[in-house]
Amino acid sequence: MKDFNYWNALYRNEVLAEFSNDRTGLLWLKTKSIIRKQLIEAFTQQNGIFLKQSGLNQQFAELFGLLSEDIDQSHKQTPSCWQNGCMKIKEKCDLVLKIVCFLCLLIQKILIILGN
Repeated sequence: MKDFNYWNALYRNEVLAEFSNDRTGLLWLKTKSIIRKQLIEAFTQQNGIFLKQSGLNQQFAELFGLLSEDIDQSHKQTPSCWQNGCMKIKEKCDLVLKIVCFLCLLIQKILIILGN
């Protein structure tokens, strides 16, 4: 089964081509891109998600698990984080967040190109 650990192993081993051919893999990458303390807090607050875990790695796995329950809906949720004001964190968007937004969009475009 292509669960969190499957995608994590592919990512760690730099086997990235499969991510471009799988909506779950793309969701894993999108989720990974927001695994920073401020970003994950803002994302979960914006989307009404409560995480039980406190460590970032555990929150990554938990959030991906929750989002992967409905892949189509999650793909609709996650892009707004990068397109609607770079996911305003407490009413401001700092430089780090802008860089993360840019990198996420860049990853999406690269994956689209690899998929063609």
